[in-house]
Parts: sequence; structure tokens; C-alpha cells
Amino acid sequence: MLGRTRSGKPVIGRRYGLRYGRPARWYHSEPGGIIVDVAMTLRLTDELQDALRETAEREHRSMQDVARTAIAEYTSKRAAMREELLESITAERAELLDRLATA
Repeated sequence: MLGRTRSGKPVIGRRYGLRYGRPARWYHSEPGGIIVDVAMTLRLTDELQDALRETAEREHRSMQDVARTAIAEYTSKRAAMREELLESITAERAELLDRLATA
């Protein structure tokens, strides 16, 4: 144990990213605190920044909100595409996979 926090909880492996037995965040707060998300710097080309700004203004949203939505949509779409591809490969190659499993 590496000591205790102000609230009395043991600090475990803080050097290795563990706090209270679970992964720590860069901006960790005590229970009841308000800082729970991780900040990130995103470097954009001038063209992408202009497109992001125009979209945010057009939709009356913040650039941060538009970027978060775009990332969420992209990652969920990629995950769905990956699952569909794996399912199609599994279906197309079912006989081969069965032979390999019993070999």
C-alpha cells in the first residue's frame, strides 16, 4: 500500500495507474468531485477546423459536441462493419472452419 487519500481510502499502485484497485484517470477526483473525464488535444488541418466550425455554427452546437458526436458515430459504425465482416467470413468459410476445428 502506498498510503491513504484524504478520505482514508488506501492508494494501491498509483505509480502504475491503479488507484483504489482500479485504473486511475489523468484527472482523477475524490468521490463527489466533478472532474471525471480526460482532456484531449486534437490537432486539425485548417480545412477540417473550418468544416468543424461551420458545422457547429450551422447546427447551433459547440465544436467539441460536434467532434464528440462524429467520433462516436465513426467508432460505432466501424464496430458494426467489423462484426458484419466477421459474420460473413464465418458463414462463407463455415466448412473450412469446421474442418480446421476437428483436425
